[in-house]
Amino acid sequence: MKNGGYALGSPDGNFAKVGALADSELVLDLGAWLTIYPGMALAVYERAAGPGPGILQDQQVVSVGGDRNAGGAIVWTVVYIWGDETGEDPDTFIPEADLHNGTAFLIDLSNVDHAVRWIRFQNYPAGVQRPPNEQVEVDAVEILYP
Repeated sequence: MKNGGYALGSPDGNFAKVGALADSELVLDLGAWLTIYPGMALAVYERAAGPGPGILQDQQVVSVGGDRNAGGAIVWTVVYIWGDETGEDPDTFIPEADLHNGTAFLIDLSNVDHAVRWIRFQNYPAGVQRPPNEQVEVDAVEILYP
């Protein structure tokens, strides 16, 4: 992971990047427990890039964690996968008109049945080393309330 602190705060063009190694991940600690309510969403701002205003969507898995198991490891709930459907290729261009605030994709949190403390980003598919232009890049994360 490179520049992890850049993913905190408002979108500003500074971004964190998940590493190229197969097991690389970026874990953000929200600093407090977040109770999930129906209609809540996670806005993930990617680095602005592409042939026009928008983003080059990276293949990724986004998970949220809200508890630890008996061994102390965070228990993760997968809330988003980009790359497991036809057309979800590495660096798929998504124009700003199809995004929240021009560079964010939205993740519905309605199916999460526990409080959340951590957000984890991983390259997809797991176990594959990614070239620099295909690594997950996160400019900011925002919690949206209904």
